[in-house]
Amino acid sequence: MKPFGALDAQTRNLLQNELLEIWGKTKKTIIFVTHSVDEAVFLADRLIVLTSRPGSVCEAIPIELPRPATGPDPDSPRSGGRSLTSSPSRDARFNKI
Repeated sequence: MKPFGALDAQTRNLLQNELLEIWGKTKKTIIFVTHSVDEAVFLADRLIVLTSRPGSVCEAIPIELPRPATGPDPDSPRSGGRSLTSSPSRDARFNKI
């Protein structure tokens, strides 16, 4: 299940920020499933990449960027000033999965 997958962009951004606020107050572990790399980097401290069938952990990637996150956009410090949806090295690594 992708919790924010069917939402419009404005509502998704509102709920992403609400989730981060709740996490900031509770510090509870949250497992969030998404196919959006931008959303994952914005929300996560660590990404777990899964293989296709059978699903198993392929790679764990730490997100070593400052908190609080400022937004899933190319100007965000958590995105490094670029879109995170594609990069040649990541595409090559994930295409072999």
